[in-house]
Amino acid sequence: MKHDRVPASVVGEGAYQDERLDALLSITGRMDGYLYRCRNDASYTMLYISDGIFTVSGYWPSDFIHNAVRDYVSAIHPDDLAAVYAAVDGALEARCNWNVDYRIVPQVGEPL
Repeated sequence: MKHDRVPASVVGEGAYQDERLDALLSITGRMDGYLYRCRNDASYTMLYISDGIFTVSGYWPSDFIHNAVRDYVSAIHPDDLAAVYAAVDGALEARCNWNVDYRIVPQVGEPL
């Protein structure tokens, strides 16, 4: 994916040729929380993750892209992981959206 190497911090500065994508990523850069797109594999390999992951977890977005430093499941609380897998797998099988709450284990501090 060609956009993986452009940090979200440059979004809104014409970093992308597609103005719609630039606008969308600009919005995600200003939201509370974070957005991501990942593969449906055991580690949820990240294709894109917005800068908000740093605010939430203390981990750099680039740490997660293609599991460069860590995989995404390492940030999910271990007690919640089975429920995440079940919700995603069930929704994919039913071809519908899913909604699952789970805790993130930040680099420092208590899970949130």
